[in-house]
Amino acid sequence: DIDAFLDAEDDEEGSPAPSKRKTWNAENSEEKKKAARRPVGFGMPIQDSYVFETIALCCVAIYMILFFIGRATNEKIARVWLHAVSDLAQQNFSLIGDSRAMILKESLSDFRLYASGRRGCTCVNACLKLRKRQDLVSTALSLVFPKRDRLILEATLGATPSLVFLACKESLRRKLTTDLQDVGKLCARVGHESLPASLAVSTEHPDLFPPILLHSGALRHLKAHERSFVSLYITDSPYSKSERRVTKLRMEFALPALNAAAAPVPAGRRSPLAQDSPLASPASSELAHQHAGFTADAQAHFTLFLQLIDALADLKITRDAKARLDKHRQAVADEARRSAHQQRQEASQKRKEERIRRENEEMKGMSQEQQRKIEARRAKQQQRKQNQSKKVKVVFS
Repeated sequence: DIDAFLDAEDDEEGSPAPSKRKTWNAENSEEKKKAARRPVGFGMPIQDSYVFETIALCCVAIYMILFFIGRATNEKIARVWLHAVSDLAQQNFSLIGDSRAMILKESLSDFRLYASGRRGCTCVNACLKLRKRQDLVSTALSLVFPKRDRLILEATLGATPSLVFLACKESLRRKLTTDLQDVGKLCARVGHESLPASLAVSTEHPDLFPPILLHSGALRHLKAHERSFVSLYITDSPYSKSERRVTKLRMEFALPALNAAAAPVPAGRRSPLAQDSPLASPASSELAHQHAGFTADAQAHFTLFLQLIDALADLKITRDAKARLDKHRQAVADEARRSAHQQRQEASQKRKEERIRRENEEMKGMSQEQQRKIEARRAKQQQRKQNQSKKVKVVFS
């Protein structure tokens, strides 16, 4: 375009202007050289600056590497845990998993084992809640806020007496008592000489403590696995209003690392690392030996879970204890109804006061005749309510 402009100018003047064209070309080339030497980023020229592209590619590469490594690690943990409890599950349940696999992969960090067909329970759900190792953000946050892999064992029990029971770490007692409404309303804390200081137990009646923790051998297990134990929760309160009232058992443990050392086996209990398992194979045996501590803890947790199911199935509550439990529950229910009724009354009174306040503000801009009509209407409504209350009193008398 500039060449055409200079040519047009030359035609108009009638003579060429080479000096102008040379001057403009020199200035243009000088500007290009200055722009090429202008530094950006880390002092690199514009043509050679790929800093942001390099950072983006490094982030993508780190994310992809972490994704595959984290996914493989979580799958390995689930596989080792399944090898640890598969023989116990096969021996105690008639149906495990579905037609596709024994353990279901719900997400890259959540795995579930479903089993049914056993005395004392309707079904069992074992959930592995692993850390999101495949997620770069979650992995970075775990460096600041450490989290552990969790194992949650849940069972819907059969013909079991209605009860509420909680055993947990002392540091979690206040939080769980607040979150679990039935524990906060029905249970009271109980103490026992055999309880360690790090454990807290809350129950509806002190008589429920010995058969659940002492006679079943659960307390010995909790002492041996004190670091991994989180909570033991038994309730007959439905999780939602649509569910029927059944007793449920829920246990939560923190899983150890795959290379953790095995915890000591309580006295009087056979080691879970026995080699005479009916499902023992060279591959599973080698896997168990490579992760002996993890396998021992997983088998011990699952064994305790099965023992508690049997203990609750055989639990018998005396007639006097059951009468006291029913009386206490009825008192708590009556108190809850009175509290709800009082809250409704207070809310209704607040709405009434708010309505009267708005009407009074509207009456300020009305004439005296209009105000007189409104006052007469209010008096008539009040008289009608009084007459209705008198009729109700006469009928009940």
